[in-house]
Parts: sequence; C-alpha cells; structure tokens
Amino acid sequence: NYYIENWSLWLDAKIILRTVSSMLRGTGG
Repeated sequence: NYYIENWSLWLDAKIILRTVSSMLRGTGG
C-alpha cells in the first residue's frame, strides 16, 4: 500500500507540473 500511495502522489505531482508548465507556456506566448 505504501508504494501504491507514493506512486499515486508522484503521478499527481507529474500532472500538476504538466498543467503548470502548459499554463506558463500559454501565458508566455
């Protein structure tokens, strides 16, 4: 369970980073 929870947290962080980076790119033009 510990590994699964850690993996899901890492996935969430990856998705968040992707969204933030795409947003910054959109505003940056």
